[in-house]
Amino acid sequence: MLATLFRAWPLPLALMLSACGGGGGGGESAQAPTGFIVSGTVSGLAGKSITLLNRDDSLTIAIDGPFAFPSKWVKNDFFGVEIKSSPEGKFCAVANGKGLIVDKNVTDVKVSCGEMAFSHRLQFGGSAGDGTAPEGLGLSWDGSLFGTTASGGSADRGAVYQWKPSGEYKLLHSFAADGTADSPTGALIQGQDGKLYGVTNSGGVNGAGVLFQLSEAGEVKTLLSFESQSMSRLRVSSGLILGWDGSLYGTAPHGGPSGAGIVYKVSTRGEASVLHAFASTQQTLGRYPLAGITQSWDGLYGTTAYGGVNDQGTVFRLGNDGSLKSIYSFTNGPDGRSPSSLTQGADGNFYGVTSPNEARPAGGIFRITPTGTFTLLHAFDQAVDGYPLRAYSNEHPRQRLLLASNRHFYGTNPLGGAHGFGTLYQITPEGKVSVIHAFAGGADGAHPAAELIQAQDGTIYGVTRGDGVQSKGTLFQLAVKAP
Repeated sequence: MLATLFRAWPLPLALMLSACGGGGGGGESAQAPTGFIVSGTVSGLAGKSITLLNRDDSLTIAIDGPFAFPSKWVKNDFFGVEIKSSPEGKFCAVANGKGLIVDKNVTDVKVSCGEMAFSHRLQFGGSAGDGTAPEGLGLSWDGSLFGTTASGGSADRGAVYQWKPSGEYKLLHSFAADGTADSPTGALIQGQDGKLYGVTNSGGVNGAGVLFQLSEAGEVKTLLSFESQSMSRLRVSSGLILGWDGSLYGTAPHGGPSGAGIVYKVSTRGEASVLHAFASTQQTLGRYPLAGITQSWDGLYGTTAYGGVNDQGTVFRLGNDGSLKSIYSFTNGPDGRSPSSLTQGADGNFYGVTSPNEARPAGGIFRITPTGTFTLLHAFDQAVDGYPLRAYSNEHPRQRLLLASNRHFYGTNPLGGAHGFGTLYQITPEGKVSVIHAFAGGADGAHPAAELIQAQDGTIYGVTRGDGVQSKGTLFQLAVKAP
């Protein structure tokens, strides 16, 4: 039964608070200092200290056991516990750290610290009709994962699956070879109605891809065919994001009147609109938005693979008023070219990955402020931390970095590393990179390509598109090692 997976939930409260100016000790909680407390337990410190944040409330802890934040909150306040600084040499994760204060104290926040433990949890291709070559991952409100595969399924045109941390795996849908929709790409998004939404690279009226809805019965409904002149030729999408208004937002890299790409918005009822069409006559604003977009308080932020002053890609902001501004043009020098999707950090800046070029043969990781100040944080070394996959015309990294609850970023490089099959790495906001796992191919998997996600218990999940026991890909996790 998929009833739990498709249970309807409201828009994430943290986003609602950000959108309307909440959080940070403002609003009702600032007016009423008495009320409910947020508390829990911490383990694995081994004599070292950790600093936690709950909104603006800071707490440093040096002893295992119970803790409680000093501030008190009122009913319907949002709480969000994060790790501001971890004990040196330890990986820490927060479980039950976010939610709504209803009518009692929050007492079950769990912070666990220890060594990082990498393991494979699922081997794709283990049975006939199974999905293969996994693509994007999504997280359900009930804690289960759902994802897409580019191939496999009953017709070998891709599939949608559900996986639970208990190990239970279920194929939700196999795409058919009838031209309606196939070859899903990017992550699935669970809407406010509890249903799943995603995009495909093929199918639809003109075979250019569709935006689909997956019902709790496992049936796919096409909400939008990328077929008209204004929204044509999806191809190589990085998937959708769920906006603060409950709508779906994405990019089509070759849509629009001039074929230079679009940013679009679609309601869960299928009502579509083009928010911006890139134009070949306005190259400095960018063209070909191959990566996904990110929502911030002042609009949507994204990247283009080409265009800009030097035709090497841009970072742009599409304001809430509909105006688009290029805030940075890549030079194809030390700063790189053709960037990935962006991730907004806890500091309000954006972080991303650039494609390899002559100056940076393995690409790199950058930080950029909302006003366009660019900093190269790390240059990849092919033999050590790998290099990003060139996903479009062998040139463009798509996947965005994951901002974890410890305020560090995690990412994958599908190629290079100690064994040549890609890496899983961590990078601090200051630019210190640590390789967590170098994929060895075979049963260990090869070529991690999808964006990472973090579950409520702090576990980080990802997939490899290649190898594994059946040579069809794997699902892996990074968690705190059990004592």
